[in-house]
Amino acid sequence: MAIRHQQWVRVMHDLAAVVVCLIFLGPILWAAYSAFRPSRDLFTFPPNLSLNGFSLQNFQAVFASGDVARYAFNSLLVATISSLITIIASSMAGFALAKFKFPGRNLIFMVILATLLIPLQVLMVPVFLVLKTLGWVNQLIGIIVPPAATPTGTFMMRQFI
Repeated sequence: MAIRHQQWVRVMHDLAAVVVCLIFLGPILWAAYSAFRPSRDLFTFPPNLSLNGFSLQNFQAVFASGDVARYAFNSLLVATISSLITIIASSMAGFALAKFKFPGRNLIFMVILATLLIPLQVLMVPVFLVLKTLGWVNQLIGIIVPPAATPTGTFMMRQFI
């Protein structure tokens, strides 16, 4: 009897997990479905869920109107370089804080942790002004460098080195 109860609990747990996954996948599936539908069908109520009228016209319009390959390359470049700089800077800081004993080590670590308490919205204008002064506005380097040394990365590296 206890085995049947455990199996029932397991089935209910799995069913609940599937329902939660479907709820989270709903918007993603809707976006994918809408990408193949004409624009006029997107805002109809009740929504038309038929498979008629699928086309690649939206994709043709996007690729015809912009330099999508260039945008994808820029995204890949920014993500790669920013990640590498973040890993290098965070590992060096984390290693120094984890392995070297020097006066003020704990104070520096606490200051780094305290910066986690500052909301990013508060930093947006000062960071923009620095980027503007350096001439990095509308440049790829302007979105690569600002997130390079994060307190979260330094904390994680210190904890796991």
